Amino acid sequence: LTVALAMLPGVLAAQAVPSSQRIAAQRAELERIRRERADLQRRMQELQGTVHDLSEEKRNIAAQADATARAVRALDAQLADIEDEVVNATTNLATAEDELTTKRAVLQRRLRDVYKRGPLYNLEVLLSAESFGGLVARYKVLHALTLRDRTLVTSVERLRDQIALQRTQMVR
Repeated sequence: LTVALAMLPGVLAAQAVPSSQRIAAQRAELERIRRERADLQRRMQELQGTVHDLSEEKRNIAAQADATARAVRALDAQLADIEDEVVNATTNLATAEDELTTKRAVLQRRLRDVYKRGPLYNLEVLLSAESFGGLVARYKVLHALTLRDRTLVTSVERLRDQIALQRTQMVR
C-alpha cells in the first residue's frame, strides 16, 4: 500500500504529460538502462579475467538481471503508450473520415443545386422582388446561403488536411 501511494503522484503526472513526451522520456530511460547494463557486463568481463570473490560476481549478475528487468518494463510501458496513441489516432481518423464523407455529400448536393439553377439565378431572385424590403430580405437569404456554402467548403478542406496529417502521424 505504501509503495502504491508513493507511485500515485508519478502515475498522475504521467497521465498529464502527452504520450509523445512520455515515449521520449521512456526512450531516454531505456538508453540509460542499456548503458548501465553494458557497464555491468564490462565489469563482469574484468572480474572473469582476475582472481575475485564469487559474491562480487553474484552481485554483478543480480544487477544485470535487475537492469534487464527494468529495460523490459520500460519497453512494455513504451509499447503500451504507442498502442494507446495508435488507438486514439485510429478513432480520430475514423471520426474525421465519417464527418468528411457526410460533408462532401452535402457539398455535392449543394453544388448540384447551384448548377441546376444556373449562373443568373441569384440575379433573377433579386430582380424578382416586388418591394425594396423583399429585395433586402432576399439578399440576406442569398448572403446567408453563400456564407454557409463557404463555411462548408472550408470545413471539408480542414477535414481533408486533418485526415492527411493523422494518416502521416499513424505511419510515423
